[in-house]
Amino acid sequence: MTAPSVGRSQGRGDKYATGATKIRGRDNITIGTWNVRTLRPNRKLEELSYELDRYHWNIIGLSEARWKFHGEMCTDEGHKLYYSGSETKHEYGVGFIIHKDTVYAPTTSHGDDEMESFYSQVQTLVDETPKKDILVVLGDWNSKVGEDAQPDWKEVCGSYCIPGTNDRGLRLLNFATYNNLVLANTLGKHKASRRWTWYSPDGNHHNHIDYILIKKRFRSGVNVARTRSFPGADVGSDHDLVMMSFRVRLKVIKKPKQLRVKFDLEKLRDPDVAREFSANIGGKFAPLICMNDTDLDLDSLTDTFNTALTETASELLGKHRHVKKPWITKEVLELCDRRRELKEQQNKDKNGKCLVEEKEILSRWTEYCSDLYNYELQGDPSILDCPQSYPDNEESQPILREELEAAVKAMKKGKSPGIDNIPDELVQAAGDAAIDVLTKICNNIWKTGKWPTPWTQSLVITLPKKGNLQLCQNYCTISLPSKIMLRLILNRLKPLAENIIAEEQAGFRAGRSTT
Repeated sequence: MTAPSVGRSQGRGDKYATGATKIRGRDNITIGTWNVRTLRPNRKLEELSYELDRYHWNIIGLSEARWKFHGEMCTDEGHKLYYSGSETKHEYGVGFIIHKDTVYAPTTSHGDDEMESFYSQVQTLVDETPKKDILVVLGDWNSKVGEDAQPDWKEVCGSYCIPGTNDRGLRLLNFATYNNLVLANTLGKHKASRRWTWYSPDGNHHNHIDYILIKKRFRSGVNVARTRSFPGADVGSDHDLVMMSFRVRLKVIKKPKQLRVKFDLEKLRDPDVAREFSANIGGKFAPLICMNDTDLDLDSLTDTFNTALTETASELLGKHRHVKKPWITKEVLELCDRRRELKEQQNKDKNGKCLVEEKEILSRWTEYCSDLYNYELQGDPSILDCPQSYPDNEESQPILREELEAAVKAMKKGKSPGIDNIPDELVQAAGDAAIDVLTKICNNIWKTGKWPTPWTQSLVITLPKKGNLQLCQNYCTISLPSKIMLRLILNRLKPLAENIIAEEQAGFRAGRSTT
């Protein structure tokens, strides 16, 4: 979570130019709630700041501030206060030192309709909160959760409550269960005076009606020994300050091992290494060349071809090692910051809803690419009626080895590999054995019309363009397919196209120019 720096012990964390502090996982976060009864007198805000400075705290939610309108301000100590109240009366009013977005909980004198309206407003805010955020809901709930509720609601409340649960308490428990929240200040075993949050004017009656709710997944990060009420804090209110000490404990997620290896292709410039690579590949491809077409499994043959290339490259070439050079300038660092900002922007679906889950984002990109590439092409059907410029049996002619040699030779160096992670340089360095295997694979495709699975898959790279980068259409997509068979088909189509295209067409034709 990110918030402006506050409190006496807030010097920790990563500082940003905006004055915000990114709280790190090893830092304790203390979040509290306090019904202050009123902040209308001028001295009250100073008194509140003085009392809070006696404790370590990060964020405090305030109830019954009784300020009109809404806004933000800084205290003399530099704490940031956000508040929201009635437009006409000094009534109710809530606020957050550091944060905002809260609503006022109706007291027991209010009807059920007002109570349901209150919970509906809170639920709306909870639903709009991104799942990646740490959700904390706190305040004066005017609800009693007693020890009798613990056996049936042990997933959302602890054993250390006051006796007796009222109807409002059951409503709070239902709200917590629905949103996977837990009542943090019922988890610790404290004496009664540190569990009470409200007391009557004569001091004879006490209640526990202020609660701090946090997501269950972060329950292990709550320091229950320091999550309690603090009766020593005094601003003339009949409610005690309630605070929760919290430390983010996130599960270490092991990233899947990177399967795409960038080989050190520079070693192929050494003639000795190139000869050794070609000889090793020839030995591994010899059994593949001798296979009968009747026993040929196209997918198995292609996988064996890819595996032999990558294993030999790993043994002889190894991984490419990046050499760090002192090239970073201020302009480069600014571009890095800009790139980080772009990465943090969330994708949106067609309806404008922000997507935060990885599965939702991948699903949206799949939907977008499907719409982008699967469209009906309205061509000129009369082109198909053009005179044939080649014999009728040309389509049945097998692919010649010389065609494969020309296609492999035409492949450009330094290009990104496709999903099979085989650079063009490896195919070129593999020599005659690779040409023979590829000829067998391509002829099988030509005869049967069935392609090996890896050759039907493309790796799609997205590059940002101008505009709102939360929308998929503001990215340029680059497809990295397997190119050998596509090159063969293109070479066979070129002579056909030359006979169809009019002589006046000069642009985009080999050997011709518009100037």
